Amino acid sequence: MRNLLLFLTLLALPSLGAACTIRLAVASNFKTTMEALVETYEREPQNEFQIISGASGVLFSQILRGAPFDIFFSADADKIDRLDKQNRTYGESWTYAIGRMALYTPGRSPSSFLESNDPTDSIALANPRHAPYGAAGAFWLRTHLRSGKPVRYVFGGNVAQVFHYVQSGNASAGLVALAQLINKEIRPDEYVALPGDEYPLIEQKAAVLRQPTCAMTAEFVGFLRSDEAAQIIQRSGYETVDMKR
Repeated sequence: MRNLLLFLTLLALPSLGAACTIRLAVASNFKTTMEALVETYEREPQNEFQIISGASGVLFSQILRGAPFDIFFSADADKIDRLDKQNRTYGESWTYAIGRMALYTPGRSPSSFLESNDPTDSIALANPRHAPYGAAGAFWLRTHLRSGKPVRYVFGGNVAQVFHYVQSGNASAGLVALAQLINKEIRPDEYVALPGDEYPLIEQKAAVLRQPTCAMTAEFVGFLRSDEAAQIIQRSGYETVDMKR
């Protein structure tokens, strides 16, 4: 019900007539999917979107310092919930995706990496302090990496950076978002999707951050919560709240 009230409140905004830009702060794992959503959305030609992507923790800090974002798409629920409690959101937040993790091992199979005793092996993951996928990846490593396996850790600021480290050869393997591999059309034999019960739930939440100054915000929020948007999100490698984990 409160989600409906948010949508109705946004619809009540007057049309400003002039061009406006909606600034989207987007967790790096979701950037490509957000680009697809924006491209699919039928919007007025005088209005534009600006996508600013990065680690959720970094974007969160920027919001606390007053960054002029309109909607924040975090890779976890905690940061949105904290903004809710600080009255920094406008209306009700929502879960836009459930993240899925994968082990990416270019040039070899994931099983060969996990079973290898090669002392030069390395694995990249996002910084657990700033990136929810990094925190989930660290949990998975603690519980699933074979004891005694020699491995060097490489930390990236976000999963986009982790993907770059692995693809460029600066790391033997990486824990990334499944969506990145699907969007980049990586060969299926070079990664394995990790079962969702092997790491903490990655509930990705979003919220409007301030009273909108752009009337188009209402329609865009409505689109993001539509079946059409859910299908795009699912095809990109995420689950949505109407799917079983």
